[in-house]
Amino acid sequence: MTIRTIFIFTLTLMISCNQQDIGSAKPDMKAEELVSIVEQSINDRQLSDLNPYFSKDAKIYEQGSIDESWEAYRDGHLGHEIEAFESFNIDFQVNESFTEETMAFVRGFYDLQAIMNGDSISSRGLVTFAMIGEETNWKIVHLQFSRGCK
Repeated sequence: MTIRTIFIFTLTLMISCNQQDIGSAKPDMKAEELVSIVEQSINDRQLSDLNPYFSKDAKIYEQGSIDESWEAYRDGHLGHEIEAFESFNIDFQVNESFTEETMAFVRGFYDLQAIMNGDSISSRGLVTFAMIGEETNWKIVHLQFSRGCK
């Protein structure tokens, strides 16, 4: 399956599920730049810095669970995990991206290294970002993690 096919399928699914508007403007930044901003903000434990980059209709999928908004994910699952880790580092590696005017799709891998209660945690998995252009920023509408844990 090509990246374009996956992108179109994902976007069609998001639109049919959310009935939201497609973006209205082509952002100045590249979609990959937003992935870097997400990585840096998570590593710095500054999750509120990401507020402007998530659509109000964003959905975050992580290993069988879903958060219906960025705020729920930020203040719930992700926020609690980051607080529990003594040390934490996530690295996103972009393998494929597709941008067409006001829509973008980025797919790759993530590596997570952390220490919790003195134990090392290592996780690697797939990550997918789907974005729409709003004003001059990309807004994440779909973020999905599929992981394996050691």
